[in-house]
Amino acid sequence: EALLKSQERSADEAIMKAAAPAEPGAQEAQGAGLYREGRWGSREVEITSVRLEDARGRERHVFVPGETVTLALAVRAEKPVTDFVFGLGLFTTGGVNVYGTNTHLEDHTPEQVRGVGEVRIVLEDLRLVEGTYLVDVAAHRRDGTPYDYHRGVLSFRMKSHLKDVGVYRPLHHFEFSGGVALKSPAPRPEMDMGDAEPEARP
Repeated sequence: EALLKSQERSADEAIMKAAAPAEPGAQEAQGAGLYREGRWGSREVEITSVRLEDARGRERHVFVPGETVTLALAVRAEKPVTDFVFGLGLFTTGGVNVYGTNTHLEDHTPEQVRGVGEVRIVLEDLRLVEGTYLVDVAAHRRDGTPYDYHRGVLSFRMKSHLKDVGVYRPLHHFEFSGGVALKSPAPRPEMDMGDAEPEARP
């Protein structure tokens, strides 16, 4: 059983490595705590624009923890392509990998991309702590060969009245018993960005 789990982990790591193609030198830079923006690939499948939208479909670059954030990719292929993967990565400005996934890792089977279309990645209940985050998007073959990789294509900011630290904020609460007594604060919802004007890119 232990051997099987080890083999499964190795397979998953190999898939992830192939599914996240890197520009020469990018892995070394990330390991050194750097984050280099850039774009590379053959452009057989091209990502022509990228938008961040809120739950109302409005473009925004400032959100609060717990909102639904949609990443909308406009894509184009001059000729039919049957081997393709679309993915995203979220990073801190210090280069820490917050989250990454793609259609191959999530078992979507490619059929064809031709002409123009759209790929929408809906991040529900995105609970990141306050800070600025960078977005990578990619189109590539299943073996990792890049068609169009945008590193640092967008940035967005999470704003919160709660100044916790780290990257991810899980749903949680405190409980006290026995000789431990604390007065709990009154409920304080996050800032309502829904009626605010769309924010410009930082």
